[in-house]
Amino acid sequence: MAKTKISEFSSTASNNTDIDGISVAEGMAPSNVNNAIRELMSQLKDWQSGAVSQDMSVNGVLTVSGNTVLSANLTATGNASIGGSMTCTGAAVLSSTLAVSGAVTCSGATVLGSTLAVTGATSLAAITCSGAAVLSSTLAVAGATNLQAGVTLGTSTSNTVTLNALLSAGGGTGTSGQVLKSNGTSSAPSWSSAITSGTAQASTSGTSIDFTGIPSWVKRITVMFSGVSTSGTSVLQAQIGAGSITTTGYTSGGQAGATVSNLTSGFILMPAMFAFNTFSGTVTICNQTGYSWVYSSVLGTVNSAASPCICGGNITLSGTLDRVRITTVNGTDTFDAGSINILYE
Repeated sequence: MAKTKISEFSSTASNNTDIDGISVAEGMAPSNVNNAIRELMSQLKDWQSGAVSQDMSVNGVLTVSGNTVLSANLTATGNASIGGSMTCTGAAVLSSTLAVSGAVTCSGATVLGSTLAVTGATSLAAITCSGAAVLSSTLAVAGATNLQAGVTLGTSTSNTVTLNALLSAGGGTGTSGQVLKSNGTSSAPSWSSAITSGTAQASTSGTSIDFTGIPSWVKRITVMFSGVSTSGTSVLQAQIGAGSITTTGYTSGGQAGATVSNLTSGFILMPAMFAFNTFSGTVTICNQTGYSWVYSSVLGTVNSAASPCICGGNITLSGTLDRVRITTVNGTDTFDAGSINILYE
């Protein structure tokens, strides 16, 4: 095949026997020397000016002190250092660092195996970066953005970040009302509602109301009571647990009117109970640190002079909280009115 451009040259010298049909094989005509040199100079100029579309692969360090305009793809397995600006109408694939002193504009997908460091404005169609992105000026990304490491932007008030595809762990975006939520150290963040509501349970029967499957990332739980009552006078309590309900080790106390009580089997909620009482209010359980949790509650009765009931306390679990139970101390009084639900965040 006639070699009409540099990208068609062979890295095996003996395979290069012609240039655009001009023989450079052994025994060629003497006039072919001049013709071949002239053709080579023409192809070099085409490559230098970009008159012919050709891919370029750089296996070592690419250093450019002036502006760089690429009309084809850029593939570099080594570092790329550009002293001016960089414009690439194709895709830019770099296995290592890209450092640009000027602006970067790339209309194709940009894939970086390591650090992106840009001093000037940066405009990319899409970017995937396994290393850190360090930008001193504007970053505008029209496509999906996936940065596995840290992102550092210039601190000037004139610097802005525009991401049409919102920056996130997977390059996805949430919907209206959602926030990017941590799922702990072993799972990637995800989009969800700012506060998650459980399913309200009727407190009209049974000796306990359980809420299980609480995610490991939860830091605050709100338990809501609406018109709840029980069949007896046993003190109402909330218990939490990791894998199973913890029934000892609580430090809690509360007051309802003149009645002051303490409890170690759970978080005390209603120190003074009467079978005819119905009560409403909230209990807030917060992660203090590690497996340690604190709580506070305000519950009011609608048919007793003992309202309101104010309580607080703490406990340290043996693992990550995943359940909440509402029950009584004697464990035999039954619920007979109202409903209970939780919110967690």
